[in-house]
Amino acid sequence: MNEKNDFALVPRPPIEIEKAESGTKRVLSGMVVETLALARREAELVEVIYQRGLRFEKQGEHAEAFDCFKRAAERRHLLSQYKLGCCYDFGNGVPQNSVEAAKWYRESAEQGLAISQFMTGDCYRVGEGVQQNMQEAVKWYRKAADQGLSTAQVNLAMCYRHGQGVPQDMAEAAKWYYKAAEQGDAEAQSTEFRII
Repeated sequence: MNEKNDFALVPRPPIEIEKAESGTKRVLSGMVVETLALARREAELVEVIYQRGLRFEKQGEHAEAFDCFKRAAERRHLLSQYKLGCCYDFGNGVPQNSVEAAKWYRESAEQGLAISQFMTGDCYRVGEGVQQNMQEAVKWYRKAADQGLSTAQVNLAMCYRHGQGVPQDMAEAAKWYYKAAEQGDAEAQSTEFRII
């Protein structure tokens, strides 16, 4: 993000500041620049922590990876929130805890991460960490499917095919199977499906 764009994020100052003397304006302007620089450094630090977690995970050092993902997730790092959900879901570096897994999946799902939206849908479909709710599962599958995640498209198609969480609609099911098949999803491609 360049400096010009950074300033676009700062709201227009109140009229009192605009009327302030030039020295005051310089101080306030400097404070804005410093605040933006701190935010940028914080984001860079959190990304470094996340990358370190990925390295630990790749080496099979799950407890260390969990610690990194947790530190970054608590600072609202989107991918770390998803990875933390996975740690809790599969018991990597921490005792398995489906409630915590669902919580962290949902945290990043609400921020728009497609894979987390899919995982949140799965949590609601099977009642893992949350109360089972097929309507809620469909809602999250649709969000991920709309972003092009083929596994979510297949699950959404199955919901329409079997009338789970939505009224049965074979045309809608076919539409979602087709979208997933176009992306090379093997399950969607192998599904023998005809609209009655």
